[in-house]
Amino acid sequence: MPKLLSFLALLALAAPLRAEEPGAPLRALQALDQRVATIGHRIALANREICPKVEPVPGFSIHALDQYDPKARKIVAATFGFTDTPVVLLVAPGSAAERAGLKVGDRIAAMAGQTLAAAPSKKRSYARIKAFEERLESLLAQGPVDLIIAGDGQARTITLQPETGCASRVQLIPARRLNASADGTYAQLTTGIVAFAKNDDELALIVAHEMAHNILGHRARLDAQNVSRGLLKTFDGSAGKIKVTEKEADYLALYLMARAGFDIGAAPGFWDRYGRAMGPGFLSDGTHPGRGARMEAAKRAIAEIQAKQAAGQPLVPELPVTAS
Repeated sequence: MPKLLSFLALLALAAPLRAEEPGAPLRALQALDQRVATIGHRIALANREICPKVEPVPGFSIHALDQYDPKARKIVAATFGFTDTPVVLLVAPGSAAERAGLKVGDRIAAMAGQTLAAAPSKKRSYARIKAFEERLESLLAQGPVDLIIAGDGQARTITLQPETGCASRVQLIPARRLNASADGTYAQLTTGIVAFAKNDDELALIVAHEMAHNILGHRARLDAQNVSRGLLKTFDGSAGKIKVTEKEADYLALYLMARAGFDIGAAPGFWDRYGRAMGPGFLSDGTHPGRGARMEAAKRAIAEIQAKQAAGQPLVPELPVTAS
């Protein structure tokens, strides 16, 4: 699901704004969001059998005028067709949402009999979207959910069927830096690192790595160990504990990728390019494996997976996939 976006950040990250296409930067970001969400959805569904926790995966995201800077709302409304209802931002291919007939740009007037129309807040707020996501997840946990889609003079009703996947959502964050992180619930990727990925296989590696952190419960484990994430991490042993979780996420990510049909052979080359781009400073605090070590570990995991594929064995990681 998309996080609260700064319109100024969108403009800074997108292509130069042209007078004849004032909404082009927003459309460009929407396309990136669609790409990341599609990969995350594919990984979540393909790995639900090995994930310790699953959750409803509706396969679409919405946005509302509330979440945008009031100064930018005129151009946002014109670009996405906002009125007083949330609008579908993206739909993942092959998802329950796509099968139900939901389309990008659909205006959702009601969910399970409750109207969603409301005047946008005067200040930028993500509360409306958060409430929608939480209620939708709760309803899908109980069964099918009816959505009423507003039309030009005639509304239509679609029924969203429950579908589960690994419990890790994916977010796109507008930022130039090459970064990705996991907070236990969301796998977050910057637009900078999405652009850095040469293809969807490399992007899937990044998404899978952060999802692996959430699947393995790394945030909770490190918190329970009182791990420092600031300057003290290099002196109190915290760096080594963080490094262990990075190695585990690197390993599990390749299984998540393989089970979802992505090319795991992209991993060594990506870690090589990424390590060179980040420079030695990134690796000097001891929280991540070195560039060469990361590449070699990827090659070993790839050989392990390929051997199982050749033998017709199920792709179950040797690392226990249980939340800490």
